[in-house]
Order: sequence, then structure tokens, then C-alpha cells
Amino acid sequence: MYRPLADGETFTNAYRYGNWTITVPILLTQLAIAFALPRPELHKRSLRMIVPALLMIWTGLYGQFGETGDFMRLNIWGVISTLFFVWLIIEVRGVITRAIALSPRELVAWPKNIWWYFLATWGLYPIAYALPQLGFNGDVVVVRQLLYSIADISSKLIYGVILSRYVLRRSALEGYAPSAEALEISPLGASVASSRGD
Repeated sequence: MYRPLADGETFTNAYRYGNWTITVPILLTQLAIAFALPRPELHKRSLRMIVPALLMIWTGLYGQFGETGDFMRLNIWGVISTLFFVWLIIEVRGVITRAIALSPRELVAWPKNIWWYFLATWGLYPIAYALPQLGFNGDVVVVRQLLYSIADISSKLIYGVILSRYVLRRSALEGYAPSAEALEISPLGASVASSRGD
């Protein structure tokens, strides 16, 4: 049940920001690993995604302490955080572009689709961040937490499943038999049933 805070109390999403500080660098590094970027490039591109991501998170955390009363702090640091978000998007786009070039022909659509999925799910965070300006009643607080939760589930759990399915298919196409068996396809991409003449 929503209960307004007493005078002098401030609710924060600091636990979420702490979680994001740990999980977001891992999620971004997974992207470069899943798309099989060469090792030196993998390290470089991962770092180039992690730096703006952490700056985005930490400036957002600082700004959200201004979400009650005067929204100037929320907005100023929200804009700064958004600049880092745009930088992050540019870096992710670079990884996606490389993934398209490095992916087998049969899987080229996967990085393209993951790009749009990334934009849609990560785009929920700035919306949730700005919601307190609509009022700080129970409905706004609940909707904001709901948006954060939907974004977290989408950008972590579902994102991880999508990447794992890509890796499984790529492994099968590259001749790794357990992956091919898991997908019930031959290493060449034909279904097991059709290759048997069933």
C-alpha cells in the first residue's frame, strides 16, 4: 500500500541504481561476447559501452534526489544522464553494426532485431525517471515502479534469453553438435526431420 512520506523523509530508488551499477556493465559486455567480437575489439567496445552506462546511472541517481518539490535538479541531471544515454546508444549501435557484419548470413536479422528491442526496453527508463513531475501521489509512484520493473525484466531476463537463443543457433550453424541437437537442426541448418527424409 502506498503511504506518503512524512515531512523530511525522501523515498529514493537507490537500491535500483545500485543494482544497475552491477548488472548493466555485465549486460552490455554480454552483447559483445554473444556476437563473437574479436577479443581486443571486445574489450575495447565493452569499455566504451560501460563508461557512458555508469555515468548515465550515477548522474541519474544524483538527479532523482530532486524529484520532490522543485524539479530543477531532477531535470538538469536528467538531461545530463540522457546525454550519457545517447552516447551509450551510439556505442551499442557500433557493436550491433559489427555483429551484423560478423554474423552468419542466416542470423543477420538477429542483431538488427536486438537493436530495436534494446531501444524499446531501455527507452522506458527515462520515461519512468521523469514521471514524478506529473505529481507525487500513489498512482504516479506505482506506475513509475511498474515501468522500472517492466524495463528491468525486459532488458535483463528476456534480453538474456534472446542472446542465448542467438548463441545457440550460431553454435549449431558453426557445427557444434550439442547446439544442433538442442535446436533439432543439423549443423548446416536443415531440420533433422527433413534431412532424414521424414
